[in-house]
Amino acid sequence: MFLSIYIYIFVPIVSLFAFLGVYKINNKKSFEILTLIFVLLSISIILTTRDVNAPNDMANYSWMYDKAKDYNYIFTAYHGNMFYTFLTYLGNFFGLSKEIFFKVLSIIYLFIFTYGLKLIFQNIKYLILSIVFFSLSSTFILLFTNVIRQGLALSLFVLAIGLLSNNKKTFAYIILLLSIFSHFSMLPISLIILFVFYFHKKYPDKKFIYLLLLLPVIGKILFNSLASIGGLFHKIESLSNHAYNNNIVYVKMLILYIFLHIIYIYGKKFNLFHLFSFRFIYNIYFYLLSLILLTSPVLLLSSRFLYYTSALIPILLAYIFYSKRNFLNIYSRYIVFLIITIFYGIFVYNYKSTASVLGI
Repeated sequence: MFLSIYIYIFVPIVSLFAFLGVYKINNKKSFEILTLIFVLLSISIILTTRDVNAPNDMANYSWMYDKAKDYNYIFTAYHGNMFYTFLTYLGNFFGLSKEIFFKVLSIIYLFIFTYGLKLIFQNIKYLILSIVFFSLSSTFILLFTNVIRQGLALSLFVLAIGLLSNNKKTFAYIILLLSIFSHFSMLPISLIILFVFYFHKKYPDKKFIYLLLLLPVIGKILFNSLASIGGLFHKIESLSNHAYNNNIVYVKMLILYIFLHIIYIYGKKFNLFHLFSFRFIYNIYFYLLSLILLTSPVLLLSSRFLYYTSALIPILLAYIFYSKRNFLNIYSRYIVFLIITIFYGIFVYNYKSTASVLGI
């Protein structure tokens, strides 16, 4: 009951605070820090007052939590997710109930994600805008409350990007390794991040963006060939059809592809690609979308990669909003973005699948 009312307060207020960076304010640094604290506390209220038992996957996670009372279970963890299992072991070690543990875990995810953004931006107003955009997305709700092993991997994913953006390679390698042992979907993604960091210094040519449309066809041929070798891929496809609403996943792919074009146009026209972090993240986005389209014939696989790609959009949008050159002046952008943000946030928090995992 509380959350069903709170979201109508939360969404407009954090949306307003997200764009306060456009105003000239005395003691701006202190004001921005206070704003960030307020935004994080507002988000934390959602994570701590939700119904922990509402998500569909919680029965499995509760079972894994009970199993993790034994230290040896870490090394035989479900799907090899040893780092996530280690955290559940710590929860048991300190005597936390399942309800408290999963709420604390989601708060930890939020702060890891936020610290990753801090490393990427080095500017609090960008960070505030990006974290608000993210908190109003279905990716935030689903991964921080339901698909929580992948939620941990996502937080570490953003942290690793932030570390590499600051050339802290050793720490980034460690974080990427931990992310892989949180959810194995991070294995190909880690390889993409490292490939982009070391080898793809320039942004992709526009013709390659159009060539991405061929990847679903190539993926279909590839998976059909693999299926002829054995029954494994037929099994994956049947699970995919059972577990996911195909139309929703395809719509999300289309949205990601449209954003790839929009961000490219803005980045090229207004010279955002000269910024290393923007170019680095856009290139990761490009290759992740390539992976999604290539694996689109088997939605069980491609849907796993959608979350990571979607989480990059708030970061890129923050760069676009605060770019000095733009199609609109800063105050026109403020009005347009604010209206879209509020309506989008209300829509997301009232959408059946996202509302249900919060217990609304």
